[in-house]
Amino acid sequence: MGDLVSEKICTDMRQAGAFSILVDETKDIAKIEQVALVIRYVKPTRSEIHKRFLMYVKASSLNAKSMTEYITSTLEKYHLDVQKVVSQGYDGTSVMYGSCTGVQRWIFEIVPQAIYVHCFAHVLNLVLVDCSKKVSHAGKFFALLESLYLFLSSAKAHTLFAKNQEVLYPSEPKLE
Repeated sequence: MGDLVSEKICTDMRQAGAFSILVDETKDIAKIEQVALVIRYVKPTRSEIHKRFLMYVKASSLNAKSMTEYITSTLEKYHLDVQKVVSQGYDGTSVMYGSCTGVQRWIFEIVPQAIYVHCFAHVLNLVLVDCSKKVSHAGKFFALLESLYLFLSSAKAHTLFAKNQEVLYPSEPKLE
């Protein structure tokens, strides 16, 4: 079913002729790094903008060269011409944005017309984080949440948490 949906999206994209890519990295529930690839295109028959999730790619490395390879190989896998990319959007990390060695630069070397646009969702997140730090109670609350997240995301704490969840909820799927 997923392959049929992906093929339909790619067929629409090929008809559109040009598309944008949005890429971000994240960890899944098992703490495995992965790269999410989202594409935007305009359907020529309706002049509607479509934003579609294409796929996750397991990421063994998160350097700029590897991230570029994940992007280009995914496009190649779906028979999408990388030369049709007209814009690229990422977060503001140096790996993604770096003007000399970031992913946006590597993609620009392959596709000179692919302009870089900072992801507005990440910009909004940065604004909200900065604003919340200005309110004493909010800043302390979010600092506590961040500390809790960092503690629970460590390998040892996550393993202990997963084992306790199995004991408390034996019929639920395992967190690995």
